[in-house]
Parts: sequence; structure tokens; C-alpha cells
Amino acid sequence: AELEKSGPPYCVCGNYEGLPEYTSHDVDIWTSDVAAFERVLYACAKKCGLTLYLRNRLANGSNNFFYKTYPKMEFVHIDVLSECSWASFVPIVRSARIGEARVKYNGFHVAEPVVESAMHLLYPLLHSGKVKDKYREKIYSFRENHRFARILEEAVGRDGAGDLRAKISRKDWKGIEKNAGRYMLQTALNALIRDNVRVAKAFL
Repeated sequence: AELEKSGPPYCVCGNYEGLPEYTSHDVDIWTSDVAAFERVLYACAKKCGLTLYLRNRLANGSNNFFYKTYPKMEFVHIDVLSECSWASFVPIVRSARIGEARVKYNGFHVAEPVVESAMHLLYPLLHSGKVKDKYREKIYSFRENHRFARILEEAVGRDGAGDLRAKISRKDWKGIEKNAGRYMLQTALNALIRDNVRVAKAFL
């Protein structure tokens, strides 16, 4: 409610089905202005009786851990990100793509399904070499979507995106995971070509 009233644009990225009542893990939230979002976040946490006990600053945002002890022990973990990045400084899904087509769900903004699926494919693939089982069918459903293709191309380049889409069409998930190292290299090189100054600043 506070974000809708006075905060910057935002959206929850994935695993939002039980929100705001429940989540099994952390909550990832994209915003166009991390500092402004954090001001709203910390003010709301204080109103709810939550204490910030750890803020882990990243090149693309922050990890925020809160707790309270009354009436019972509770923990809240909210990650704030300006874009979906590998190692926090190499762009995977850029801010403009996340923010351009948000949708409403249960009274708050969430990432558009095609953008969310691209993040669910690329982020775990580049970080751990895996494509999570629970996201595979949704990723497959967007294999011919032109926006999905554009997001992949912006991340891994034209050749990498073509190879990924071909394997997705065949549901060759093992083949995708086997080539994770190559996709990592393509992403890093593509980011240096497209965003060399920004990536260097973020790295520093």
C-alpha cells in the first residue's frame, strides 16, 4: 500500500502465489530506485515491529533480513534488485525489461510471466548450472514468444539465444545444463560489449 501511494515502481519476481500471507523462502522485488524503495521498506518494517538485523549490499541492490520476537519469533527476508544479474554486477534481465510490463496480482505488482520465465531460466542456469524442474513447463510455453527471445538475446547474445531456444523446443534440459559454462561465458562477454562501462563500475 505504501509503495502504491508514494514509492517507486516495483514488482515481485516469482514465488508470489501465497503473498502477502505466506512465502516458503525469501521475496525478490525489482524496483527502479533501490534507495527510495529501501526507505519505504524500512519504514514499513518499523511499523510492523520488525528489526533489521542484516543488510547485505550488492551491486544491483540489497538483501534485507528482519526479525521480531513478539508475539512469536518471525523472520522476513526481502531482496531488493534494480535488475536481474549474475554475481550482482553482470546483467541477465535488464531493468527496462522487468519494469516495462508489470501486472497486478492480489493487489500488488508482479513481473510479467514472460519476463519471470526468462529470469527463472537464466538466473539458476548461470549461478548453479541448473534449470529448476518446477519452472520448465512455463519456460517451454514461451519458446516462440518474441519478447522471450529478445530477453535471451540481450543476455547471452544471438547465437546463445538461438541455441537455448532450440534446446527448449526439444525439452533438452540436460543439454542446456551441460552447456551452462558456455552460456556463462557468452553472458559475460555480451555484457562487456553492451554495458562495458556500467559493468566495470558495478564490479568495482
